[in-house]
Amino acid sequence: MNLDNFDLNLLVGLDALLTERNVTRAAERLFVSQPAMSNALQRVREKFNDQILVRRGRELELTPLALNLIGPVRELMLQARRLLEADYEFDPLRDRRTIRIAMSDYCAMVLMGPLMKSLSVEAPGVVCEVSIIGERSAMQLVAGDLDMCITAQDLRLLDSTINEAVINRHSLFTDDFVCAVDATMSDFGEQLSMEDYLRLPHAITRFGGCTISMEEQALRRLDVDLNISTIVPTFASLPLVMMGTPLIITIQRKLATRLANATPMKTYTPPIVIPDIVETLYWHERSDLDKAHSWIRAAIIRACNAL
Repeated sequence: MNLDNFDLNLLVGLDALLTERNVTRAAERLFVSQPAMSNALQRVREKFNDQILVRRGRELELTPLALNLIGPVRELMLQARRLLEADYEFDPLRDRRTIRIAMSDYCAMVLMGPLMKSLSVEAPGVVCEVSIIGERSAMQLVAGDLDMCITAQDLRLLDSTINEAVINRHSLFTDDFVCAVDATMSDFGEQLSMEDYLRLPHAITRFGGCTISMEEQALRRLDVDLNISTIVPTFASLPLVMMGTPLIITIQRKLATRLANATPMKTYTPPIVIPDIVETLYWHERSDLDKAHSWIRAAIIRACNAL
């Protein structure tokens, strides 16, 4: 293929097609019409002498060549973005920017208030688009679909294939765990015994996939089973589920403190050893020279230092 005769704008359309695997969604991603995207797909097919997208039943699938193009094409797009922003001076008071961050609901409840209080004054044009961290978050960070991840879990637990060499990190804050019950329902003393802990029905958090909570990890090491009554997907919902019931929950101390005024809960030191969590900020090394990214990372770190 002769680069002199190749329209580099096609790479933008190809990136959208490889990401969305659907002509309509790719068109929406680039804010162009569906006929324009269909035309781009036809031109890409001619240039690469490959169908790129083929129909399998009612769905479209990428060809083997297209699958091999995903990483290189996305990296080209990201490198082009860095090149265009090489001399860009970020002015937090004037510039507009959307930062895509994946984190747990717990981290969002603890961190986003202080962070947005700061950004609303120092960088009013910055939009924080928060998603719940999950199994695909590590891959999205590498692919450039996320700017940052904040998690207490090692990213390799989300995706064991991730190349750690291209991921940078910074520890943000530490937290420990407390057990909590509805203060109006508690009928035991000032300390939570192991007997009561195992006897009471538990509401717990599970995130899907292979990722489990620190509490369940500790219990597996002890080979202990809980009396599980309720399973929910978020930490913040645990106190709401617990209210008015004999349920016991285990949540982060900072979250319990944040919700104490809204939920009449009584907290106890867990009778099992649950390691403290260290919430850590992760980003791809390609963002190191992005001045807006660097400024916002520093703002996140300042907000965490004030927790």
